[in-house]
Amino acid sequence: MGAEALAFAESLAHPYTMMETFTQAGVIRLLRREPREALSLIDRAVSIAAEWHLQMPHEPGLLRGAAMVDLGEVGEGLNQIRLAPVRARDTAHHRATLAHALRRIGDQAGALAEIDEAIAAAVEGGERWWEWNSIA
Repeated sequence: MGAEALAFAESLAHPYTMMETFTQAGVIRLLRREPREALSLIDRAVSIAAEWHLQMPHEPGLLRGAAMVDLGEVGEGLNQIRLAPVRARDTAHHRATLAHALRRIGDQAGALAEIDEAIAAAVEGGERWWEWNSIA
């Protein structure tokens, strides 16, 4: 999602549209392995959500943690991922993101166990968008 989409969302001055646009732009930056940009966008979305008391479409700690891991701040990123609310913990996306962080700190067995759990969660719940993280 480019600068034009972000500028358009801001021009609307509609809080939910801005929060959603910044969140999705952050997710896209994560997928493109641009963690610094992703973190900036996610933080902006979190700020808008907090100001307007909005529910974010994705767990912000999970997204922030993924970006931090990719920035090399693995310990803090792993902490953010692990602190995700209970509603996010059993998702395939959470498990795959945790596996990525565990792999980065050298815990191969833990990473493989989380991938197994991610696959089971995906099969059970039909969740598929997390797969980008498991192949990186």
